Amino acid sequence: MAASEACSSSAATNFKVFRGTFVHSTQEDALVILEDALLGVDSTGKISFVEKGPELEKVSAKFGFNPSAVTQLSPQEFFMPGLVDTHIHAAQYSFAGTALDLPLLDWLQTYTFPVESRYSDLEFAREVYTHVVKRTLRNGTTTACYFATIHTDASLLLGEIANDFGQRALVGKVCMDRNGLHEHYKEETQESLDETSRFISELIKRKYPLVKPVVTPRFSVSCTSELMLKLAEVARNNNLHIQSHISENQDEVKLVQELFPESESYTDVYRKHNLLTSKTIMAHGCYLSDEELKIFHQTGSSLAHCPNSNLSLCSGLLDVRNVLSHKVKLGLGTDVAGGYSPSMLDAVRRTRDTSKALTIQDPAHQTLTWEETFRLATLGGSQALSMDDQTGNFVVGKDFDALRVNVAAPDGPIDLVQDDGPKLVEELTALLCSRKQLSHAVLHLLVVPQLRGLSLAACLGLVTPRVCSIIAARCQHMSRLDLSGAQQASPQAQGDMLRSMPSLLSLSLAGTPCDRGVIRTIDRHCRALRHLDVSHCHLLSPADLLPLGGGSSLDSAARCTDSFAGRDSSMRHRGDSPSSAVTRCRHSSSSSSSCCSSSSFCALPLRSLLATDIGLGEEEGEPAATAAYLLLSLPLLESVALEGLDWALGAIHRREFDPAEGLTRREGVPRLEEVWRERQKKHWTDRKKENEEAGAEGSREEREEESWEVHGTQSPDGDEGEASGGDEEPDLLAEEEVGAGGIGEQDMLWGAMVVGPGDDSLTLRLREIQAMSPASLEVAFRLCPHIQSLAVTVDSAEGTGGRRDHGWTLAAGLGNWSGQLRSLTLRHTGPLGDLLTPLREMGSTLVSLTLEGVRTSPHCPLLEVLQACPRLKALVVSAQPPTSPPYEDEEEEEEELGGARDLLSLPHLCSLTLSFDYEQQTKPAMSWRALQRTWSLHCHQHLQPGAVAASTPPSTPPSMPLGRVTHLGLARSDVTMATVMRLVEGCRPMKSVDLSCCWEVSRQDVLNSLLKCPRVTFDWL
Repeated sequence: MAASEACSSSAATNFKVFRGTFVHSTQEDALVILEDALLGVDSTGKISFVEKGPELEKVSAKFGFNPSAVTQLSPQEFFMPGLVDTHIHAAQYSFAGTALDLPLLDWLQTYTFPVESRYSDLEFAREVYTHVVKRTLRNGTTTACYFATIHTDASLLLGEIANDFGQRALVGKVCMDRNGLHEHYKEETQESLDETSRFISELIKRKYPLVKPVVTPRFSVSCTSELMLKLAEVARNNNLHIQSHISENQDEVKLVQELFPESESYTDVYRKHNLLTSKTIMAHGCYLSDEELKIFHQTGSSLAHCPNSNLSLCSGLLDVRNVLSHKVKLGLGTDVAGGYSPSMLDAVRRTRDTSKALTIQDPAHQTLTWEETFRLATLGGSQALSMDDQTGNFVVGKDFDALRVNVAAPDGPIDLVQDDGPKLVEELTALLCSRKQLSHAVLHLLVVPQLRGLSLAACLGLVTPRVCSIIAARCQHMSRLDLSGAQQASPQAQGDMLRSMPSLLSLSLAGTPCDRGVIRTIDRHCRALRHLDVSHCHLLSPADLLPLGGGSSLDSAARCTDSFAGRDSSMRHRGDSPSSAVTRCRHSSSSSSSCCSSSSFCALPLRSLLATDIGLGEEEGEPAATAAYLLLSLPLLESVALEGLDWALGAIHRREFDPAEGLTRREGVPRLEEVWRERQKKHWTDRKKENEEAGAEGSREEREEESWEVHGTQSPDGDEGEASGGDEEPDLLAEEEVGAGGIGEQDMLWGAMVVGPGDDSLTLRLREIQAMSPASLEVAFRLCPHIQSLAVTVDSAEGTGGRRDHGWTLAAGLGNWSGQLRSLTLRHTGPLGDLLTPLREMGSTLVSLTLEGVRTSPHCPLLEVLQACPRLKALVVSAQPPTSPPYEDEEEEEEELGGARDLLSLPHLCSLTLSFDYEQQTKPAMSWRALQRTWSLHCHQHLQPGAVAASTPPSTPPSMPLGRVTHLGLARSDVTMATVMRLVEGCRPMKSVDLSCCWEVSRQDVLNSLLKCPRVTFDWL
């Protein structure tokens, strides 16, 4: 599920602003889709504006909110109005899904009335009512019209529970002074009136903002004329809604005729007793005549269509099309437990099924469209309950009562089958780029609105301001963009492009002229961003990155002083499962907690930040101070590469923030001590509360039906919508549920830090760190115990004990993560042998190893290195070439190979890259044969690997050490075609070989090889 909210505010008015797709209905159109729209919600929860997304700057200036604080929906998300259940029996929920074997009157006598009579027991009532409110909320029902029972106290309890969970509700104490079906379940007439008056009076006195009483004569079969007349008077005097049943079952209709022979019809009974008003909602109506429907229209009364119940109890089929043609207001109801499902989506489906059944009976019948049923479940329901001035759609002035739906939520009920078109375009673009065959004209054709990912890092000459403007105009829903190295993409062009790309999840601007203005644009407009790479951007200074963490020269208070910042009652998470992220955002003016003094609560939801080799900044300690600020203020950060990371981790661990005072004062951001203190306080409080709630609640309820992530108004519920007391804080969103648009205050629990009781230390959630030194590994372990990927630079001048000191220091530091480290990069300009000790310490768990800059020789211990890492799936060796010449005597070498041929096998290896730096040599000094001892390859031709890359799929271990290779890269080497064919013949899974720029291979050689081995593709240029 995905769901996170960002702070937004202005000095004058506090706003919560959302940007994305909004789907709703109007009276004119059953379905209206507002793409890339801006919707603002004020501090009272009212919709303040609905504007176009591209006009963000103009709208923010007009309404006075910070553009960077807009909550951005992903392309797979949309908002829709909350669902309205116009008829549901809360007391019957305890036996929902059972006892559907009898017709209505027998069903009431046998099952319903005996169960409802139990609600004098308030403990039983609390248990059932809590379950039904939570369940309907999890199914997206933000407004419900409830029948309770004849018990006043239990009915008041239902109102209390609905209020506590933040659900808009009409609650009715049932009135019935006669019951021939169950003599013990009824009231005396005066008793019923007195208890109804007490119920109404007490519920109104409680001043629940979203819960109101509704006058509820059960149906005319169970009410005398005297009771109905006086209940009508009570409703009129208090301006209240009225609910009841009508024409559900044919036997019921006949019984009403017998009980009220003076009335012309079932509808006439209610009309003569003054119960048909503009605020009356009658359930079912399967057998209403056209004359009766005219009465409904004249009185303004409404119908609740309950198709599941109608079918389950074999009651009848309501012709909704006919009802609507008489201009009668109509909504949908679940009618639990006559209806077996509390889901309004089920009501929508059953409505369509009923309409189709009527079409089968009469082909002239016009089947309801799914757009029409959508309107009935939202706007239609609000109109039926006479609440369409408050809810039902996204109209300025109404409450923002909405569901945030994520159709691509992990493990959700929806399986998306993606269109292959955009994927094929993306793959074609990548292929043409890799082959240097992409032109401006072709690129213009391939940049289509459906494109979700684009990488032009291999075609840097194509990235011009003009191309940037085309991308911005056509690809506003793009989620991945890589422009690494594009020097022609000016800062202005980058900024203009990024303003139109609010759905970006991954962005690489490494090596481009990205500057402070581009970072500001990212902070304001790319609020969904998860990955950012700005390495080698020399126009950037470290301080320019501060806006990413919510800190900038912008007014921090303006960013974070938000009536929704505390999210104690304005946001509620009640997902039935993480499968669907649906957010009910009905904001309350009572939310009052503010963000902490650091503006990190408006930080981007970055998981990965790479920013090495950028500008130095104005002060010597600026990189380190910036790194410390970002580590503390980016709560979801898992992968990081920043200059000054060593000092930053040490400063956080020791709380030595004084050297950063100059930077924070100059940039107008909170002091690091303040940021640290607020994080520690908030995180320990939240963790303690979350643990207490988890202990009280136990495991979650099973995730059966459609589930919704719900953010309500008055609901202090506990874990994912489970039961909680009225004083509890709202539940927190799990990491996977954090959606676009920044970080809300309570998301921090799953964010950057965890604080132990009575402990001043913090634990970062980092999983991958780059640019570390061996000396800082101990501190890094204390702050980041969950590291799985690490890049360490080993200075050849480091240590006092010579080469051996390098190995022991590094081994001791890496040993802290023994058993969990999966990926390791070592940058070392010394001999490869220096790294043997740490690799023997850690190698058993490594699946990826990169060695950069090491010195090699024909006798370097590469074999021993690989023996220490038997589980490797990926190996990259970027080395300095050996200074000694290659083997001269092939026979002598062959003898050596004879004994080494069986020394090593890498059964898991999937990717192999070997490259050597020959910048200072005119002729290669190392040959392919120099590597034969390591892999026991039977090759008898000299091969110089400028870069050798291999990728292999999983399979059973082959007989040859590299027998799983499917792709072999031999570009820029002196390999001959004879050698290549020996390799291909020995590796049956081989599919492709890259022979680009191999000077010993001719075009004719490639053509001959294709004829001999058509299963393999040879790339040769």
